[in-house]
Parts: sequence; C-alpha cells; structure tokens
Amino acid sequence: FIYHPCPAPTLPDGRKFEDDTVVEVCEPALHCAQFLAHRFTHTPGAALFLDYGHFSSLTGDSLQALRHTKPTNPLKTVGEADLTAHVDFTAFAARARHAGASVYGAVTQGAFLRTLGLLERTEQLAASTNATMASKLRTAANRLAAPEQMGHLFKVLALTSPTLPPPPGFIKGSAA
Repeated sequence: FIYHPCPAPTLPDGRKFEDDTVVEVCEPALHCAQFLAHRFTHTPGAALFLDYGHFSSLTGDSLQALRHTKPTNPLKTVGEADLTAHVDFTAFAARARHAGASVYGAVTQGAFLRTLGLLERTEQLAASTNATMASKLRTAANRLAAPEQMGHLFKVLALTSPTLPPPPGFIKGSAA
C-alpha cells in the first residue's frame, strides 16, 4: 500500500470528506446498482444482496485477509488468503434509488431471516427428526440469525422495480 492523493470521490449519498480521510469506494458495485436500477425501471425484476457491511457509510479501511479462518496481513500471504471488505450499503442503495429502483433495507440478516420464519421452520423440521439432528438444525439457525453470530455481521438489501410490492423478508416500512 502506498499513499497516493486522489481527487475527492463523487458519491451518491452526498458525503463530504476532510483531507487524508481513508474512504473505500467500490465503483463496480455502484455501477452494478445503477445498471440493475435502470433495468428494473424498464423490465420488472428484483435483486437480493447479503454480505458483510454497515448500515451507514463509514470512513476507514475494512479490508481484511483471512487464512484458515484466521486474520492475516493481506500482503503477507498473497494468493493464500481470502480477501474481503465491507459493503457500503448506504452508497449502493443511494445509487440504485437515484437511478430509479425501489430499495428495501439494509436490515440485519438475523431480522431478515426471522421475518421470513427461520425459527418457526427450524422448529417444524426439528420436531420431525431425532434429537441429534434437531440440535444441529437449531445450532445452524442460531448461527445464521443470532446477533452474536452472523445475525448482525451480515446485512440484507433488496432492489426492485418501482411497480413491484415489497419483497418478502422486509418489515413494513424497511424501504431505505
């Protein structure tokens, strides 16, 4: 990594930055949001996004490298680690909305899955199996939905054509 001054990014959410602020901008993601929104204004459709991210745009560096599920220096194990960065759901949603899509979320994965009935369905499945499998089902559902597991770490956002009703899994009024 090297320090390289660049012109201030133009972001769809209207943020302004002080000099020397670290800002992650994923132009391909913003282009994807704009492309889908444009398409959805002409052809009915919907898209669902689930990923690491924040509810509001943040400054700073979220780049991470994981090797064998453990954090590592991104430059130390080049080609041997998985790289990831948090999605800027605010900027993504703003670009899509500006281009004409209806936007729902972002909401936590846990809230989304609970609204869809994950816990009830898990109990239905657990009731029709043995104790070992029932425990595994409950553990898996907990991992996906619990706040201390993946439930708050992952966020969910939907883009739809403006003519479509809200997608399942989003609580009424969760349009961003």
